Amino acid sequence: MKGFNVKKLVAIAAGAALLGTAIAPIVSATSVTKDDIYNSNGSPRVNIVIGSEAALSDAVWAGNLAAKIAEKAATTKSVSATPTGASGDGTADVDLSDLTVDVTVGGTVTFGAGTKRYQVSMGSSTTIVEVNAGLDGSHDANALSDSQLPHLYNASITQKVNNGDQSNARNSLTVQEKIGVNFDALFDKGSDTKDLVGKIAGAGDFAYIVTVGSSTNGIDLGSTSFTDGSDDDVKLVFFGEEYELSSATFTAGSTKYVKLVKSSAKERYSEGEVIEGLVGDGLYAGEEVTVKVVQIVQTGAATDYTVTFELYDAEGNLIDTQTVNDGQNMKDVFNDADQDDALASNLFVDTVAVGSTTGVGYVEVTKGTDTVELYDQAIYPYDASHTGSKPYIATITTGTGDVNSLYSIKISNSAELWSDPDNGSFDLGPLYASRAGQSITGGEKTTASFLESLPEGTQGKDYAKVEFLGFEGDEEKTTVEIGKSVQSKGAIKYRDDDDAEKIVPFYQKVGDTNTGTNFEFDGQDFWASMRYATSGSAATQKTGAYDYNLLVATGDYVNGRLWTISSTSNGLANDANGTILVGGVGQIFGGLADINVMDKDTFTIDGVTYTVEDANITTAAGANANSMIVSVDAVVDIREGVDSSASTWVFNTAGDTTDASYGLLALTNNVTFDGNAGTVGFYSDGDSSTTNSRDVFYAARYNDGSAVTSNLWFLLDADVISTTIQNSHAVTFLGSRVPNDDGTYTETAGIRGIYAGGTVANEIAKDGTTWVYGHYVPKDTDFNNSTMFNASEAYIVAEFQVNSAADTAQTEDFNVYIDTIDGGTIGSFPSTNLSAYASDASYLGAPTWNLTAGTQSNYLQAGYSDNGSKIWLVDTDAGVKVSMPQTAEKVDIIVYGKEVERSVSGGETLTLGVGETGTTDSGTEITVEAANGGSCSIAGADGAVACTANPTSYKSPAAVKNPLVYLDVDNPTGPNILIGGHLVNSLASSLADRLTAPGVEPIAEVGASGDVYVAGYTAQETVSAVKELIQDIESWDLA
Repeated sequence: MKGFNVKKLVAIAAGAALLGTAIAPIVSATSVTKDDIYNSNGSPRVNIVIGSEAALSDAVWAGNLAAKIAEKAATTKSVSATPTGASGDGTADVDLSDLTVDVTVGGTVTFGAGTKRYQVSMGSSTTIVEVNAGLDGSHDANALSDSQLPHLYNASITQKVNNGDQSNARNSLTVQEKIGVNFDALFDKGSDTKDLVGKIAGAGDFAYIVTVGSSTNGIDLGSTSFTDGSDDDVKLVFFGEEYELSSATFTAGSTKYVKLVKSSAKERYSEGEVIEGLVGDGLYAGEEVTVKVVQIVQTGAATDYTVTFELYDAEGNLIDTQTVNDGQNMKDVFNDADQDDALASNLFVDTVAVGSTTGVGYVEVTKGTDTVELYDQAIYPYDASHTGSKPYIATITTGTGDVNSLYSIKISNSAELWSDPDNGSFDLGPLYASRAGQSITGGEKTTASFLESLPEGTQGKDYAKVEFLGFEGDEEKTTVEIGKSVQSKGAIKYRDDDDAEKIVPFYQKVGDTNTGTNFEFDGQDFWASMRYATSGSAATQKTGAYDYNLLVATGDYVNGRLWTISSTSNGLANDANGTILVGGVGQIFGGLADINVMDKDTFTIDGVTYTVEDANITTAAGANANSMIVSVDAVVDIREGVDSSASTWVFNTAGDTTDASYGLLALTNNVTFDGNAGTVGFYSDGDSSTTNSRDVFYAARYNDGSAVTSNLWFLLDADVISTTIQNSHAVTFLGSRVPNDDGTYTETAGIRGIYAGGTVANEIAKDGTTWVYGHYVPKDTDFNNSTMFNASEAYIVAEFQVNSAADTAQTEDFNVYIDTIDGGTIGSFPSTNLSAYASDASYLGAPTWNLTAGTQSNYLQAGYSDNGSKIWLVDTDAGVKVSMPQTAEKVDIIVYGKEVERSVSGGETLTLGVGETGTTDSGTEITVEAANGGSCSIAGADGAVACTANPTSYKSPAAVKNPLVYLDVDNPTGPNILIGGHLVNSLASSLADRLTAPGVEPIAEVGASGDVYVAGYTAQETVSAVKELIQDIESWDLA
């Protein structure tokens, strides 16, 4: 690092004759030390004082200096340790095993004054642009001015023109700066990005403009060619700094041209003097170079002169010699040995003349950003030798009603974009969400800066910035998780409308004893008892058909459906003329000419087959005038509780408790009962207005042991799982796709909403070459022993759908595909055994995209919808999570200029122990890897045990006074750091004899009073001195 530029006393003394009294306050210190700025306790001892007449840059860098001083303010404190317990030698480590860490993720990001915040709905379609405020001819009225960004200039300046048809014309015209931005926010599913991003994707989408007067007349320069004369005074503001218009050309058929010069930046050099502070190019790129004024020669009339310059490298070796007239930029003239440009810095020759009284030749030059040349549609900054793509271009516009007028100068991006990292060297890639946890890939680039790729010192660099925060993040999030990541064999997890967590398993396998079996469902106790034939051998009791009788009277409910029976005896043995009407199904035998039911007739409802044992019985207990006895293979008594004493039945409870079928589930062996509307409900929605209201339903199947192990299975029924999920979101199980058991096992993807059908005919249906089941079908050989259930190349896929309430149009949803062999997603991909399914989950909004487990670069593992919902894969194939906001969230886009205050508050908090992992509702996963602590070395005899902490000390922030920055008119009690010279800071008057012209070395010294002077003749030179002081403070160790 370059050392802090502090003049030595010997150098001051050598120039004492010129400095006069200026040497008096300067002490013999050769550097500013930390003791000049900090007290012994680490707190700052100085104020920072800027001049009330200073340029804005002084204030900005005074703030940066204050921030650095405050950041470094610290003191060292000792760690105290007190031993307890028995004496003895040894070392005790700090036990952190019970430590927990509170981690806050996200929060509300707040920007101070000086920013424009856009909170807009996101649209990932390529036709939607979220911010249309570009200076592109279509959205200029939306461009940002000083009312949104206070650092932009907007004021009247009196202009004087004495040229062409303008004779000493004076006009007060408004000079106004604006910033234009077109910004596109989207979820980019492309393999190069795969993230929530913002883009500035088009040429001209990020622009700066300064206008003068009206678009019709601008400022009339008198002709299409203007050169600043002694009677002209045309001033413009360019990136916040005032310039004089030196020349302009608007001649038809030629490229429009403007040259701007800072009047205060002109420097005068006589023959023999050297111009310093320049940077080489070509063979001398990046090196310090100097230019010597060799001689000035009169070439014609009394005012015609040429000047000869010599260019030298840092070692004093001559590089090139050139003779030019005024109006030349030496950057375009000097060459190296390869005939390439040898000077990178601008060095404009404004004047070549001879002093009228001294007879000594001199030149007036401006260097660096002190002179700006602009050509319409040419690269900015202008470079005559440039070829190829232009990161930025200049556009010069004349008034529409006056060809002699200048209306605007615009600098806009051309090749430099923020869009696609593979789009070339000038595309800096998209902006990622800066809110914690929102970027899927962890992208770090969050801000686009104007002239970002251009070198430091380029006029206008960072004059405007755009930051993409991502979604607002202030809506309550509801998370739905689907898969084996919830529990073994798979389940759905979500929060109910009372915020209680619910877990809905894909299926339950329960024992088949007739003495009762206990099982749990979502933390609740249930009890089920099988009832089948009790006579005969044990082998046939479970497998027997039609050996369990039910007395059914008209008005009773069987398997959740109302039976209406009309039974009229005609004295025949078979009890002819009985009829059955079943709710939701219709008339039994309704399609026949004779609808009467007779003994030994069979019929099937919802997969359960009934045999009529007595079509007309009136004498049995519980019978009435219209009753009959039917038989089934088995029934199940299901109750909420731990045993048969529980009185809360969970199925078929619509009738009277005295009904023989009340609370019972009738089944046919080895066949699934599924009627949807009347299946078994295991989860109460807690609605007190509805008795035993249950909204998660299960089909049921009893395998009697004749083919596979005997068990009772409860299979999740295709349905809208809950109408009361937190924040009114919806989760739907669509059903299962089962291939044909033909050895090829070709599957078909996609399931319609068959859960609305309500009868077994709709719940199990052939769809082309495959089957669609309205319930979950586990690929488990305990469930079914057909070949397909044991074939590794066969897939049974359960499809789920998640709808966000934030999607008010309900046109977007997430579909999730589960492999029923284990309850995880169907990946990884690519898969040789899957043809119809190519992903683990799909988003069916606009545009559509898929989540796919696997290693291919174009696979997505997470994504966002436009309303702020996020879906992501859990581990490799364990499941899927969806996080949905209560209402649609907007995205935040911030445009600002000078540095503004930025703070974060709120956020989601997780409490985690060492080694634990947690996930926020918005999908950010946090793992506490370790908590590092010190140790305590214990030594000493009984009664004199000593404990030495390791580490023995730590750094503690020191107090920083507030305020730290003052104006010179406040005249605070010192010591002070005085920013700026005598021209702008009244407390720096002692520097008047030393800072006499631009180019004089900036001052950075400690005065006798303890004040620190940091100043240059120009604002740019003052900034340079402040930067060096900041660099030195950064290097100090305040421990």
